[in-house]
Amino acid sequence: MAFLNETAKKFQTLHMPGNALVICNAHDGGSANLIARHPRVKAVASGSYAVAAVQGVEDDYLTLEQNFDGVKPILAAGAAAGKPVSFDIRDGYGEAGRSLPQEPLPSSFGADLAGLLYARTR
Repeated sequence: MAFLNETAKKFQTLHMPGNALVICNAHDGGSANLIARHPRVKAVASGSYAVAAVQGVEDDYLTLEQNFDGVKPILAAGAAAGKPVSFDIRDGYGEAGRSLPQEPLPSSFGADLAGLLYARTR
């Protein structure tokens, strides 16, 4: 847990007014390794669309399990490089708190619920 707390604090310090944080999106473990190991990269992100595409699934049909299966190698790459990772869990797949995995994910400290508003307005 100490690693997660340190990573979350590190990510929070990157969000400073007037100092834009540019984050590259990874689509799999290989792309995450390339991104995370770049010396100027401060954090890595992943969008559900890219994770779904790698698995041959349309984003709207990506299951929670498929999403986490696709995100785990991205999180591992971030952890190996000591970089925080933000990942997209779409609309939360129901109740957001219950969507998060019970086992700890390396490098993870939070998730993006970008699809929540979109899903509610469909």
